[in-house]
Amino acid sequence: MNDSQFFVFTTKLSSSFKAFLYVGALLGLYFSIYNLVLGLTICLICIFFLITKQGILVDLVNKKYKRARLFKNSSVLPWKNLPNITYISIFKASMVSRAYSMGGVCVELQKKVILINLIYNKKQKINIYQTLDSEDALYKAKIIAAKIHVPIYDATLNSGTWIK
Repeated sequence: MNDSQFFVFTTKLSSSFKAFLYVGALLGLYFSIYNLVLGLTICLICIFFLITKQGILVDLVNKKYKRARLFKNSSVLPWKNLPNITYISIFKASMVSRAYSMGGVCVELQKKVILINLIYNKKQKINIYQTLDSEDALYKAKIIAAKIHVPIYDATLNSGTWIK
């Protein structure tokens, strides 16, 4: 497939989650001494999540997409038809993470991110990308907009602007 028609957007695992998966894989190997099936199952599940990434593949020429766990930017899941996209939106959002302690204390972490959505049927959306850099989001949105010939609505500033 031609790279100019095919876009892959993936999310990265946090370093703490990667460490958790490595420890899980090692513990799975250790548990396989006592229970082979359970230990190897735990180990293989951890390895699966280490070598794959959550993401979305978008084929703009054939107007298809799929959201899946990706191994080397490919997936075995079937493609879905891309709806008739009316515009692309870029906007700021807050990602909130909450952690609770044993004593019931809640720690809330908030991170500002920039999201790119493909908008169809007036208000329905397909979220395709998330970043911390607004220039990166605008660059990727312009590439996609040029391929599918739709405008971009940039709502990262206080007053949203349309970009043709």
